[in-house]
Amino acid sequence: MKTRISRGVVAAVLAVTALTACSTGAPTGGGTADTGTAASSLTADAERELQATIDQYRAVPTFTPPGPAIDVTSLRGKKIYIIPETNNVFNTVNVAAMQDVAQRVGVEVTVFPNQGNTSQWVQGMQTAVSQKVDLIVLANAPDPRALQPQLAAAKAANIPVVVTHFYDDSTTPAPNCEGCAAGVTALETAPFDTAAKLLADWVILQGKGNVNALIPIVGAVIPSPGMQAAIKGEFDKYCPKCTYKFVDISLADFASAKLATDIQASLSGDPKINWVIDQLDSMESATVSAINTAGRSGQIQIVGYNGATSSIKDVQSGTSPMVMDVGESAPWIGYSTMDQAFRVLLGQPVVKASAPVRVFDSTNAKDAGDPPALTQGYGDAYVAGYEKLWGLS
Repeated sequence: MKTRISRGVVAAVLAVTALTACSTGAPTGGGTADTGTAASSLTADAERELQATIDQYRAVPTFTPPGPAIDVTSLRGKKIYIIPETNNVFNTVNVAAMQDVAQRVGVEVTVFPNQGNTSQWVQGMQTAVSQKVDLIVLANAPDPRALQPQLAAAKAANIPVVVTHFYDDSTTPAPNCEGCAAGVTALETAPFDTAAKLLADWVILQGKGNVNALIPIVGAVIPSPGMQAAIKGEFDKYCPKCTYKFVDISLADFASAKLATDIQASLSGDPKINWVIDQLDSMESATVSAINTAGRSGQIQIVGYNGATSSIKDVQSGTSPMVMDVGESAPWIGYSTMDQAFRVLLGQPVVKASAPVRVFDSTNAKDAGDPPALTQGYGDAYVAGYEKLWGLS
């Protein structure tokens, strides 16, 4: 993937002490590989609720103003320094949206290119402080816990810092979030837990409750405990007879070929597994490899999160085991970030800044383009919405 919670977030965690690993399971019920013909074990109420939720998130997202309108005309000439987690396609598209918005407002933007190394983030922070910029954006996963001295230096220099797409929407606002007290001013959060719920909901509904799911999860990254709890909550609520097992993937294994080996071992240990819920799209290739190596091709389906164009293309194909992906808009995240940044620069109260997710499956994956693009599939209501909010239209 990139994003967002992705190899990017994982790379960030490699720079700091790993959190408690999250490996658990729910050894309840059964499940068959033939989800297409098995009779449903769901209650009528559960099916209705699940279908309503999936229908809601299959639709093109709507824009909801995150806060009151603001006048951005006074921001002309301000300087924003953006430090992306690394150089990749997602961040390029995301940052390009921020640059476009800044240009329209008359704000000067500097982007610090890097390859995702903590030492480079440190250098970027030091450069931003030395240049006396007006605001710093840690975009899409530079881990603030790895930048405590640099955040303190920015705070001492009265330079606010906005952290984006690293914390879940449920996170306590800055400065009370984990790693934020040293100098994080505001957040642009991500719906990690919502995405996790949607993964579980879609599998439960499509599997008609006849589910035996393997769920590889990188327990050491900040969003993982919440995502794991969200998935467990949906299974407990809608399908207590379903079987599911979380398999904790270590940071080292996630970044190596051993990821496929770990998944294959779990598949070989349970011939009844019929679904794999990948926490991240970047797990897909390893999951497919593991399925094939285990001799389970055609017996197991995959769902994942991040909206990677390669994963959505597989969903579009109709022949891949990848059958659903929860995606997110890189440009929308950029607009959401700039809205929060503008409010901070204006001295206005910060808001709950976030961008929505969308479920892509066989019914709507074509909306993401042919071939899929990070800029397609989410509509453009947010563009007009933010422009009106900022007084640009």
